[in-house]
Amino acid sequence: MRKSDSTVPRNVFHANARLQTTFTDKDGKPMLKQDSVEKFIGQVGTPHAEVYDERILSCEIRTDDNLATVWAPYEFYVGSKISHRGVNAFQLFKSETGWKIINITDTRRKN
Repeated sequence: MRKSDSTVPRNVFHANARLQTTFTDKDGKPMLKQDSVEKFIGQVGTPHAEVYDERILSCEIRTDDNLATVWAPYEFYVGSKISHRGVNAFQLFKSETGWKIINITDTRRKN
């Protein structure tokens, strides 16, 4: 993400991966939004005037057979300014070619 390179993220996602975000809208209503992996790869893989920098603060990993779950609090910066923070919840599948992300659901908070 920091290098605006689409090659790395493209290689870590499974073909059927999903991306979702949970948040509370301006009226206090809980929301769930889904985005495409291709849109995400385009956003992080395109050069920007300021660097996109997602800082993972810690992570907890649990595995069983071909399934892994990762819980990772993060802070997201645009340049040197924090944009938002939350938690990434990843699910991964161990395929014949290695671990692939099959789902990411994150939370996003401005405070």
